[in-house]
Order: sequence, then C-alpha cells, then structure tokens
Amino acid sequence: MDVITSITPSGGLYHQTIYEIATRTNGICGFEPDHLIYLLTTYFDNVDMPYTVYSVNVPVSGNGSISLPSFTPSCTYDCIFWPTMTIQDHGPLDTYRATKLTLKNILHNDTHYVGDDSDIAYETIRLNDAYLLPNISYEITLDYEYSNSQTQILQIRIFSQSSIDYWLPYD
Repeated sequence: MDVITSITPSGGLYHQTIYEIATRTNGICGFEPDHLIYLLTTYFDNVDMPYTVYSVNVPVSGNGSISLPSFTPSCTYDCIFWPTMTIQDHGPLDTYRATKLTLKNILHNDTHYVGDDSDIAYETIRLNDAYLLPNISYEITLDYEYSNSQTQILQIRIFSQSSIDYWLPYD
C-alpha cells in the first residue's frame, strides 16, 4: 500500500498508523505539504514502475551507516529502476539531517545514489532513476544523520517496470 499523507492536519489522528501499515505491506508512505502532493502522485501512480522488487525497513537513530541486503536486478535489458526511500517516519521534518542510500557494484564500477541531491527530493521522500546492469549484484548501504536518538523506521524500496517471480516477505 503506497500512501501520501498531508502534513497539514485536517482532522485525521492516525498518521503513524498509516505509515506502519505501509511499512508492513511493502508499501511506502510520504508526508508532504498540500502544495507538493500532486507532484509526488506522479511517482506513486504505479504506472511507470508498477512493481516493488526490493523492500527493506530499516530502524535508525542518531548517526551511522548500515549495510542492507544486496539487490540483483533480474531484468535482461532496459534495467530502469526507481530506488526510493523515506527519510523520516513522520512529518513534518524535525530530526532529519541527512541520508544517502548507495547501490554499488564494485566489479563493474557502477554506483547509484539516493539522497538530498536526488532527482526527486520532497518533504519525506527521496528517489532517483537508476539504470542498473542486469543480473549483477549491487551492495546497498545507508548513511544517516538525525539530531536525536529517537528511532525512525525508514522504508527502502526499489520499483521496476518488470515483475519478479517471487513474493517479497512482509515485515
């Protein structure tokens, strides 16, 4: 379940519950100001990249770096992906300082990043286009910095034009 939630309250009380549902169902949840929601819907429409092919939920706090499970694109050609991540599990941004998601294949010197300088960087969502090499494993690391030690559950997803032949486990 992919959700965009307004950070301008309009009567709803359970934003965190919606985020948790998206987290547990391999979805993604963005918290955005009303004037940006229409822009983010372009990337949440699931028309261009309808398949979730990688899903990891990462608890982080303070500063650090963490290695995530690797990713091997199963495509044979035209390997276009949208690596996407949330940078805070609530809105508006308050404790966030910086994040950088790195997808790297050392053997072929092929590296891609998702972070504050991404093509798409809205309130709590970051994503980039990535042209990945087929059937080559990418190591994934997340560097992060927050202003306090409150745990954030970040949603790391990779969306694709091609489906996978297995079901991603739910969290």
